[in-house]
Amino acid sequence: MTPEEKKLTDEEEALLREFEQERSKQKSNMEQDVRDEVKRELADEIKSVMENEVEGAMTRQVNEAVEEEMKSQINQEVEFGVIGEKTTVIDARTMRREMEAELRGKIEEETRAKLEGEFRKRLEEEARKKVEESKAEIEIKIRKEMEEKEKNKKEEILKKLQVLKQMEDEKLKNRDEEIRNMAKEIEERDRAKKEEIMRKLNFIEKVETETKQLQEEEMKKKMKDEIKKEMEEERARKKQEIMARLDSVKTQSMDLQRKLNEVTLNYNEMTSMIELFEEAQKAFFSILAARTDKKTAQSIFFKAVLDAEKKMPDVLKRVITDRSGNLKNDGILESARLIANINALAIPEPQKALKFTAGLREIFDGRIVAAEVATSLDKKELMVSELVVKINQIMQKGVLGKKINDLFMAQVVPSTSLKQGD
Repeated sequence: MTPEEKKLTDEEEALLREFEQERSKQKSNMEQDVRDEVKRELADEIKSVMENEVEGAMTRQVNEAVEEEMKSQINQEVEFGVIGEKTTVIDARTMRREMEAELRGKIEEETRAKLEGEFRKRLEEEARKKVEESKAEIEIKIRKEMEEKEKNKKEEILKKLQVLKQMEDEKLKNRDEEIRNMAKEIEERDRAKKEEIMRKLNFIEKVETETKQLQEEEMKKKMKDEIKKEMEEERARKKQEIMARLDSVKTQSMDLQRKLNEVTLNYNEMTSMIELFEEAQKAFFSILAARTDKKTAQSIFFKAVLDAEKKMPDVLKRVITDRSGNLKNDGILESARLIANINALAIPEPQKALKFTAGLREIFDGRIVAAEVATSLDKKELMVSELVVKINQIMQKGVLGKKINDLFMAQVVPSTSLKQGD
């Protein structure tokens, strides 16, 4: 509850002031009633007690004082000879009665005055105590009555406060309802204004978009025409370059083919070629396994040799079969078997060299195609480009000689491995 909610309204403060004034008034009346009640209840009792006690005490003390005084007087009479030896008993009694009567009046008056002061003081003290006791009892009684009245009054005030609170809540409820209605009306007006603004903005945006589209279409058309013109010019230029390169390649190919038709390979040269081939395949295996996995790369390498064997059985028969007749799943060629298959052919030596390089090329090409199927064309081109770099690094060592390197690049490495423009 906030401090504003704790703050009393004017009606509640008026009721509380009325309650405090009533309680103060009742407290003052209670004290007065206590005093009056004590006086009424104790007046008769105190009076009776005081009279009884004073009368009894005074009587006893007067009698005692009279007896003492009479004895003293009689002794004095005897001592001073007022009563002599010749005095009779009757005379003595008469004298005693006379003296007693005379002294009683005198002593009674003195004693009564003295005792009245003492008894009054003592009775006042006792009366004070009784007043206090009675006052406490009466105060408790009256306090209970006042508390009961105060409780009833408080309940009445609380009821009034509850009614005021309900009235205030009703006012707040009505005010909240009015505020909600006002907010709803404002929201409705804002929504209508917003819709109107959005319609205008959409219209403006539509006009701008249509204008922009017209401008873009004009620009696109203009750019398209310019690009088309540039492409036609570039196509014509490239066509001329390609035709020139084709003429050059044809010339080089014819020269190379004439040279290849004259190339022959002995046992050591074929062994060196197979060694270069396996070095290239080892590099390609690492590149392929990095983009797939080792198991997939082994499967591709093994299956490519089997497929190549079916196409060229006279050259590649049993080239991945070990001496025990079991297939080698690593895909590494048996160089002795491959060379033996070539030597067994009944053809001229230049043709044997061509058959030998064609067999290696078939295996190489099959593995590259399978790698593309397992990955993608883009990844295949990246792998082949990386492989060409590795092959060039191998050949730069110069261990196998220029003849083997040139023949390997020309006849063994597939044309699919060359990047566009190479």
